[in-house]
Formats: sequence, structure tokens, C-alpha cells
Amino acid sequence: MSQRVAGVPPVVATGEPEGLATITLQRREILKLLKENPRLKPDLEEALQEFYENARDLASGETNLPLSIFPKQCLYACF
Repeated sequence: MSQRVAGVPPVVATGEPEGLATITLQRREILKLLKENPRLKPDLEEALQEFYENARDLASGETNLPLSIFPKQCLYACF
């Protein structure tokens, strides 16, 4: 059984923390979907903001940090 240190995410076989590996895989899937379906690209900004709002709520709940810690608007832009 491996020991975990509080605040340090587990590392998966890729050598990346588990969350980063998931993000990397999801980004690749999104790029693949956009390549296969270019008509989806115009809807990205709206979808990004909607998903960000949900992710902000989840991050606050999972980390027990106040919602105000997280920016109200997504800091990232779509392609």
C-alpha cells in the first residue's frame, strides 16, 4: 500500500498527477472531435463558459475552498 501526502495528487503510470493525465486525454479527444466536426467550433466559447461555471462549483466543493477563490470568468480562450 502506498502512502499519500495530503495535498499531493496521486501519480499515474504516465508520471503525471492523475488530474493532469485526465486533462491531457480530454484535450486530445476534444481536438479529435473538432477535426472530425468543424461545425462545432463556433459554439466553443459559450460551452467553455458553461462548463467552467460547473467546474468552478465542483472545485470549490472538492477542495473546501470558498467559491470566491476561483475566478468568475474562465481565464482560457478557445482556439
